[in-house]
Amino acid sequence: MNTFLILFAIFTVGFCRPHLEDTADVKVTQNSLGSYKYQVSSKDGSRIEERLVDGTITGEYIIPGSDGRPQVLTYIADADGFRVIKGPVPAPVSVIAGIPTPVEDTPEVKAAKEAFFASYNKALEAASNKLQ
Repeated sequence: MNTFLILFAIFTVGFCRPHLEDTADVKVTQNSLGSYKYQVSSKDGSRIEERLVDGTITGEYIIPGSDGRPQVLTYIADADGFRVIKGPVPAPVSVIAGIPTPVEDTPEVKAAKEAFFASYNKALEAASNKLQ
Protein backbone atom coordinates (compact mmCIF):
# COMPACT_ATOMS: atom_id res chain seq x y z
CA MET A 1 0.00 0.00 0.00
CA ASN A 2 2.82 2.40 0.87
CA THR A 3 4.49 1.68 -2.47
CA PHE A 4 1.29 2.62 -4.26
CA LEU A 5 1.04 5.92 -2.36
CA ILE A 6 4.69 6.77 -3.08
CA LEU A 7 4.27 6.04 -6.81
CA PHE A 8 1.05 8.05 -6.86
CA ALA A 9 2.80 11.01 -5.20
CA ILE A 10 5.70 10.86 -7.69
CA PHE A 11 3.35 10.81 -10.69
CA THR A 12 1.26 13.64 -9.24
CA VAL A 13 4.30 15.85 -8.72
CA GLY A 14 5.51 15.03 -12.23
CA PHE A 15 2.23 16.04 -13.84
CA CYS A 16 1.94 19.23 -11.77
CA ARG A 17 5.25 20.69 -12.93
CA PRO A 18 5.01 23.83 -15.07
CA HIS A 19 4.96 23.29 -18.81
CA LEU A 20 7.87 25.45 -19.85
CA GLU A 21 7.33 24.95 -23.58
CA ASP A 22 4.11 27.02 -23.43
CA THR A 23 5.58 30.04 -21.65
CA ALA A 24 6.33 33.44 -23.17
CA ASP A 25 9.11 35.90 -22.50
CA VAL A 26 7.66 39.31 -21.53
CA LYS A 27 9.58 42.56 -21.13
CA VAL A 28 7.81 45.79 -20.13
CA THR A 29 9.15 49.29 -19.49
CA GLN A 30 7.20 52.47 -18.86
CA ASN A 31 7.69 55.92 -17.42
CA SER A 32 5.59 58.57 -15.68
CA LEU A 33 5.13 60.56 -18.92
CA GLY A 34 2.82 57.92 -20.38
CA SER A 35 5.18 56.19 -22.74
CA TYR A 36 5.80 52.47 -22.61
CA LYS A 37 7.44 49.64 -24.50
CA TYR A 38 6.72 45.96 -24.26
CA GLN A 39 7.90 42.85 -25.99
CA VAL A 40 6.30 39.41 -25.87
CA SER A 41 8.04 36.41 -27.42
CA SER A 42 6.76 32.85 -27.58
CA LYS A 43 7.21 29.83 -29.79
CA ASP A 44 4.25 31.01 -31.92
CA GLY A 45 5.62 34.48 -32.62
CA SER A 46 6.30 37.81 -31.00
CA ARG A 47 4.93 41.30 -30.57
CA ILE A 48 6.69 44.56 -29.87
CA GLU A 49 4.81 47.78 -29.15
CA GLU A 50 5.98 51.22 -28.10
CA ARG A 51 3.96 54.29 -27.13
CA LEU A 52 5.63 57.66 -27.34
CA VAL A 53 4.86 60.66 -25.15
CA ASP A 54 2.75 62.26 -27.93
CA GLY A 55 0.48 59.19 -28.01
CA THR A 56 1.86 57.67 -31.19
CA ILE A 57 2.01 53.88 -31.01
CA THR A 58 4.28 51.81 -33.22
CA GLY A 59 4.58 48.08 -33.21
CA GLU A 60 5.29 44.85 -34.95
CA TYR A 61 3.81 41.34 -35.00
CA ILE A 62 5.76 38.30 -36.10
CA ILE A 63 3.65 35.17 -36.59
CA PRO A 64 4.23 31.98 -38.55
CA GLY A 65 2.65 32.04 -42.00
CA SER A 66 0.82 29.19 -43.69
CA ASP A 67 4.07 28.17 -45.37
CA GLY A 68 5.92 28.09 -42.03
CA ARG A 69 7.96 31.22 -42.71
CA PRO A 70 7.58 34.18 -40.33
CA GLN A 71 5.14 36.89 -41.39
CA VAL A 72 6.07 40.38 -40.17
CA LEU A 73 3.43 43.10 -39.84
CA THR A 74 4.60 46.59 -38.84
CA TYR A 75 2.02 49.21 -37.85
CA ILE A 76 1.56 52.72 -36.52
CA ALA A 77 -1.40 54.27 -34.70
CA ASP A 78 -1.46 58.03 -34.31
CA ALA A 79 -3.72 61.01 -34.96
CA ASP A 80 -4.28 59.70 -38.50
CA GLY A 81 -5.57 56.33 -37.26
CA PHE A 82 -4.25 52.78 -37.44
CA ARG A 83 -2.13 51.98 -40.49
CA VAL A 84 -0.14 48.97 -41.61
CA ILE A 85 3.30 50.15 -42.68
CA LYS A 86 4.48 46.84 -44.11
CA GLY A 87 3.37 43.27 -44.07
CA PRO A 88 0.62 41.00 -45.31
CA VAL A 89 -2.66 42.85 -45.47
CA PRO A 90 -5.89 40.91 -46.11
CA ALA A 91 -7.80 41.55 -49.32
CA PRO A 92 -10.51 44.20 -48.99
CA VAL A 93 -14.06 43.02 -48.45
CA SER A 94 -16.29 43.37 -51.50
CA VAL A 95 -19.20 45.76 -51.14
CA ILE A 96 -22.68 44.29 -51.59
CA ALA A 97 -24.32 45.82 -54.64
CA GLY A 98 -27.80 47.23 -54.24
CA ILE A 99 -29.76 48.60 -51.34
CA PRO A 100 -31.58 46.10 -49.16
CA THR A 101 -35.36 46.36 -49.18
CA PRO A 102 -37.10 47.03 -45.87
CA VAL A 103 -39.15 44.27 -44.30
CA GLU A 104 -42.88 44.63 -44.91
CA ASP A 105 -45.56 43.88 -42.32
CA THR A 106 -47.62 40.73 -42.76
CA PRO A 107 -51.42 41.13 -43.05
CA GLU A 108 -51.81 40.02 -39.41
CA VAL A 109 -49.34 42.66 -38.20
CA LYS A 110 -51.04 45.36 -40.29
CA ALA A 111 -54.44 44.45 -38.77
CA ALA A 112 -52.99 44.45 -35.23
CA LYS A 113 -51.39 47.87 -35.78
CA GLU A 114 -54.66 49.30 -37.12
CA ALA A 115 -56.60 47.91 -34.14
CA PHE A 116 -54.00 49.28 -31.71
CA PHE A 117 -53.99 52.78 -33.20
CA ALA A 118 -57.80 52.83 -33.36
CA SER A 119 -58.11 52.07 -29.63
CA TYR A 120 -55.17 54.38 -28.82
CA ASN A 121 -56.80 57.31 -30.65
CA LYS A 122 -60.14 56.50 -28.99
CA ALA A 123 -58.50 56.54 -25.52
CA LEU A 124 -56.61 59.73 -26.36
CA GLU A 125 -59.83 61.43 -27.44
CA ALA A 126 -61.65 60.28 -24.27
CA ALA A 127 -58.81 61.58 -22.09
CA SER A 128 -58.79 64.97 -23.81
CA ASN A 129 -62.60 65.26 -23.38
CA LYS A 130 -62.23 64.66 -19.61
CA LEU A 131 -59.67 67.47 -19.34
CA GLN A 132 -62.04 69.99 -20.93
